[in-house]
Amino acid sequence: MFKVAFPNDTQIIHTASIPRNDDTEKRDIEWSPDGTKIVFTSMGYYGYEMYLIGVDGTGPTLLGSGQDPKWSPDGSKIVFISDRDGGDEIYVMAADGSDATITVVGSEAKRYKAAKRQITDRMMKRRRATMSADDVERNAVFLAASAVTDWHGWELDKKPAPCTPENVQTLLRVEHIRDQVEEAIRGHSDFFSALSEN
Repeated sequence: MFKVAFPNDTQIIHTASIPRNDDTEKRDIEWSPDGTKIVFTSMGYYGYEMYLIGVDGTGPTLLGSGQDPKWSPDGSKIVFISDRDGGDEIYVMAADGSDATITVVGSEAKRYKAAKRQITDRMMKRRRATMSADDVERNAVFLAASAVTDWHGWELDKKPAPCTPENVQTLLRVEHIRDQVEEAIRGHSDFFSALSEN
């Protein structure tokens, strides 16, 4: 049994059966943006596991290993931390637990280098020594989007979103998603750098 406080300070007590170690403290409790679901973390046999439960007590559904889950603003994705690949990394999955993927090229790719040159040329034409916060944000989104070649499982306004340049740039305005894409771009580059050294 666990207790969750609603935003208006009322409380609901769920008595749903949580698999594995039901007496363990539930933590990282996060409400979905529409207020109908809760994602939380519980200690399982092999580490922290994330569960999804309806506020009416339906569920819970095991989403997999991980902790510190956060909802995307539209409620279609959950961002979380997991060491499933050997070290703590940030992951994204669809709210039903299925993976959402973004395929990127590395910073050594022609399309990425061309986008970087375009940003530099645009700033040189303006002859400005400093950039505004909007310029920095716009350039970061444009550069990260230039590396995206495909995606799967993403939604915008709760509808499946095709991988168009406009949709990619809209998604990459979400800072934590852009951070992951930028890390993947750098990691892709590091991978090829390591290969060339061998």
